[in-house]
Amino acid sequence: MTHTILVIDDEVSMIHILGIIFGKRGYNVISATDPQLVESMVLECAPDLIILDYMMPRINGVQLCMSLRALPVTQTTPIFMLSALNDLGIITECRKAGADDYFTKDEMNGRLVEQVDLRLRAAFNGA
Repeated sequence: MTHTILVIDDEVSMIHILGIIFGKRGYNVISATDPQLVESMVLECAPDLIILDYMMPRINGVQLCMSLRALPVTQTTPIFMLSALNDLGIITECRKAGADDYFTKDEMNGRLVEQVDLRLRAAFNGA
C-alpha cells in the first residue's frame, strides 16, 4: 500500500525537495502552495500524513493546522510542522494548534524522514 503525504509550503523549491526525498522512499507526494486550497485537497485525497510549513502568506501554518484539526477527515492525521525557525515558543504554539511534531528545515533528510517512516508504519501496522 502506498501512503500519501500532503506537503503544504509556499516555496515551490521546498515542495520539490520534499517530493524527491519522500518519492524515493515510495510515498505518493501531493502538494499545495496555497493554504486556502488545502481543505478541498484533504477532503478529496485524505492524506496519511501532512507536512506543513510554519511561515506562509495569508494563512500561517498554525492557523491552517487548527483548521485541519477541525475537519473530521484530518482530526487524527499526523501533522508535522516544518520551519527554518528553531524557537521554543513557536514549537509550543504549533503543538497547541495540533501539530504532532515540529522539525527545522535542516532536519529534513534525517529526523523528519525517520519520523515520517515511523509514524506511517505504526499507523498501518495497528501500533
